Amino acid sequence: MFDTIYPRRRDRLPPEALPFGWHVAEIVAALVVYDMLFFASHVVIHKVPWIYRRVHAKHHRRVIMRARETVALSIADEVLDVSCSIAALNLLKCHPLSRALYNVTIIFLLCDLHSGYDMPWMLQNVVPFGICSGSRRHTDHHKHGRAFYQKFFVYLDNFFGFNKLPEATKIE
Repeated sequence: MFDTIYPRRRDRLPPEALPFGWHVAEIVAALVVYDMLFFASHVVIHKVPWIYRRVHAKHHRRVIMRARETVALSIADEVLDVSCSIAALNLLKCHPLSRALYNVTIIFLLCDLHSGYDMPWMLQNVVPFGICSGSRRHTDHHKHGRAFYQKFFVYLDNFFGFNKLPEATKIE
């Protein structure tokens, strides 16, 4: 309905469907860009106590992880998270079908990340070279809040030294 009044995509859509591999590449690229943007904002949120208390603490209030924690966010947290997602899609100028598939993919990944499970078929156990973070690391992040700031990947956590818990917070 909205596109009838204010056409946004009609002139940008290619006359033919894009190859499946193109959509997969756009989705993966959007997840990588989203993860970079989210990482930067997530580190700032955790490192500035005033922002953490007012914006992000609600998301860390439960010790036991469940998929419902995916949406246990303050309004500011939600706006920031969604803004990172929209910015990634817009920066890459993703095709509308890639955008729709990205939305389904990221919702699945967020629920998986907050599930609290570590099953053999989950991405952190299936994707080689340990490049995906997964629920195990994210559970540690929720418990301690001092490491593992990336949601889906690990390269920025590794590069900036946020890939392990400080000695004082390790579980014996």
